Amino acid sequence: MDVRHIAFISLPYAPHVNPTLPIVSTLARRGYRVTFVASEPFSRAAAEAGAQVVPCRSLVLDLAAGPDHECDGTSPYPRQMLQDITPFYEANPPHLVLYDFCAPAGRVLVNQLGVPAIQTSPFYAFLDQDFAGQVKHDVFRNVLMDDAQRVGKFLGEYGISSPNYRVDKEKLNLYLFPRALQPRGSEFGNNCYFAGRCPGERVARSDWEDHSGDRPIALVSMTNLRSIGSSAISVPEHFFVSIDALSRLGWHIVLSLNQRCDQTSLHPLPDHCEIIHPSAFLKVLARARLLIFNSGIITTAEAAYYGVPMIAITEGHHEFEWQGDHIAELGIGAHIRKGTMNAANLRDAAIRLSSDKATLDQVRRIKHAVRREPGAEETANLIEEYLEASS
Repeated sequence: MDVRHIAFISLPYAPHVNPTLPIVSTLARRGYRVTFVASEPFSRAAAEAGAQVVPCRSLVLDLAAGPDHECDGTSPYPRQMLQDITPFYEANPPHLVLYDFCAPAGRVLVNQLGVPAIQTSPFYAFLDQDFAGQVKHDVFRNVLMDDAQRVGKFLGEYGISSPNYRVDKEKLNLYLFPRALQPRGSEFGNNCYFAGRCPGERVARSDWEDHSGDRPIALVSMTNLRSIGSSAISVPEHFFVSIDALSRLGWHIVLSLNQRCDQTSLHPLPDHCEIIHPSAFLKVLARARLLIFNSGIITTAEAAYYGVPMIAITEGHHEFEWQGDHIAELGIGAHIRKGTMNAANLRDAAIRLSSDKATLDQVRRIKHAVRREPGAEETANLIEEYLEASS
């Protein structure tokens, strides 16, 4: 019997890799040969999900260069990834490719191999006729358009025309972000499929024992952007501010820190405060009453799935500012901008979000909606149907 080969080509960056893993696991369990392009930090997780790992080099960004990362147009990375993976896929042609919209090497490879494709995205879906209307943050919109020009230039070298790759669509496009959180989510056609439950279905890779007692749990985390650097990093300021603000309220504070952070700078920790490995993040989130983070799409989706109010502290990062505004507009959290973060403001936001009935009701409504969106099983069904129709 000819085993069907399905390839996943993702950007090796946690928000892009993690929500695909439940789908990979489901397809592998159903007997498909699943290959997954992954750099070393994600190889183990992809293999544990049942995929054959196709190695690519790690993505490394220079955070010191500015607050806005350019994963999508970072040159020469797309060329390097294409160089890494092309020999394998020429020798092992897939029957179907799922490529991340932020991995233009995948789009080029699909074009070169002439195989059916599904575009995936852990980000917001954009309407090609009203991109500016969806991204009302002027500075961030300019960042996106500058990046689109860089990606368009790369794709153009391989004969692919793309004025703005963020609105480009395949015959089927898979969004790993809940429709319930999408701006104007009801306006997308049948070629856009929102698998909003997938981020919440990811399995935590480390265990955690709850020592909170009767105290409410506040989970404090940092942006995944810091996980793709290569040098030691300092503990973000909002960790210190959170400890100051919440320990006075009697909360149990759980700190999810990148392993390259100097954790000793937080010592001595007060009572009812602990540091965990980031791989236990979901275990804590499932029991948390509050999440304090730098914003971020997939973390937002995970918090929505578990029904946890959020405080987004955005550090002047334009993408996160836009997302933080959206969290606040949805009524499921608060946004604290750079320059306004202090213990008093954070404490006030925590008290409001944990006690305001309207906010808590809205968080529950969103949780209910997200948990009823398609997950890995439904998405695998869709992929199977698309593969059969494309054969």
